[in-house]
Amino acid sequence: MMKLKFIVLITIILLNLNIININSQKIFYGYIKNGRFLVPLRGVFEEFGAKVYWDDSNKSIKIILDDVQIFMIINYKYAMVNENVYILDVPPEINNGRTYIPLRFVAESIGAKVEWYDKGMFAYIKYRDIEIIVKEASNESLKISIENKKVLGYSINLVKIPYEVLIQLIPRVVLAQNKISGRESFKSIINRTNPVVAINGAFFNANNEPPDPNEPYGFFMNDGVLFHINRNRSVLGFNHEMITKIDRINVKFTGYVEVDGFDQPQKFYINRINHTPDINDVVIYTKEWGKNLIADNYPVIYVSNNIIKYIYWGGSIEIPDNGYLILMKGEYIYSNDISRFKVGNKIWYEIEFSDINGNLLDPFWNDIFCAIGCGPALVLNGKVDCKPELEGFDNVKITTNAGQRSAIGITKDRTLLLVTVSNVTIYKLAEIMKSLDAYYAMNLDGGASSALYVNGKYITMPGRDLNNVLIFIRK
Repeated sequence: MMKLKFIVLITIILLNLNIININSQKIFYGYIKNGRFLVPLRGVFEEFGAKVYWDDSNKSIKIILDDVQIFMIINYKYAMVNENVYILDVPPEINNGRTYIPLRFVAESIGAKVEWYDKGMFAYIKYRDIEIIVKEASNESLKISIENKKVLGYSINLVKIPYEVLIQLIPRVVLAQNKISGRESFKSIINRTNPVVAINGAFFNANNEPPDPNEPYGFFMNDGVLFHINRNRSVLGFNHEMITKIDRINVKFTGYVEVDGFDQPQKFYINRINHTPDINDVVIYTKEWGKNLIADNYPVIYVSNNIIKYIYWGGSIEIPDNGYLILMKGEYIYSNDISRFKVGNKIWYEIEFSDINGNLLDPFWNDIFCAIGCGPALVLNGKVDCKPELEGFDNVKITTNAGQRSAIGITKDRTLLLVTVSNVTIYKLAEIMKSLDAYYAMNLDGGASSALYVNGKYITMPGRDLNNVLIFIRK
């Protein structure tokens, strides 16, 4: 009882002294310029639930949270909050290829509380029940090890990120040219995103062949939003605590629309997201696809804030910032009954993950905020589990031949492993990852796509432009 009273007394004293335990809060990093804290565009405000949009054509930023919209332009000292114009002490800017915005202005515009603590040299921000700390980025290098070593007779490049470092980073899937079908050099992607670590991602149509030139064959999620899928293949996911797992995953979309004359919303079929459509298909298109969708002579439902705003038949249609397009093609125009969809009605879709046998997955997958899928799996639950054919791979470059390969894995103590290696089969790669104590491991795109970068050093350079890259940036 005396111990409990002592703890309560200390807690009351700390609260009265207004002392914050920064080790108990999520920490992000920025820098101070002219007395104002600048923080990375993504991270801090996405933590509060804001949607962040970047328009590369005019270097503009839009941040939306509930009924607040903030609009800023790089190096421009005027900002808009809804319909009001404000003068900024320090405008947003690009530093080392990364976009930074004024912390206090944006935080207070969305209704967050901001306090500066001189003693600890950090800012404390609270929005509703979410609390974070922003510190000035240290020049001290993160403790990430880089090795070139022999494993099972193969010379490998190995990057190890211990969990205590991993939780200071944010993973993101970066699309070349910020669109699904883009191609961009690895160096260009590194220069504009300024990551701590980067590795090439999922397979893509590198031969630029129709019907889907440059399109990826991967599963992509950022900020909890799924924007590309593959089915029945391996996916690596990160939750907000940077705990990671790999599973073979299937994805099911179910669309819902409110229909006049029905008490309950009516279901409709959706197949994929951000893919070139097949002859018979239903595809969702988001901003990751690009600015516009060329629809030919097929119906396209324009959705903004979960409301049907327009229904188009063909043409070039702009993809909305706060929504998406749904294209129906072939037999699904009739089976989904396009006549049910009316302007002004509510519409939405839900996503369900399962394993390749249709069983529900571990609840972990309900909480992921970033994911990348490629495959095949190499190690699952501490055992070599490499079954390319089970995941639908039949190309001998993947199933049989030796070649340049990249892989990602996680040890039981949550250390992240990034590996590139030459002249190895997929099965030998699985053995290599197991010998590195990987509890989970997955193959990434290889051959001329194999690429690895750490702290300013290019460890492995690809032989071609890439479509997608997995990066890790400072919080």
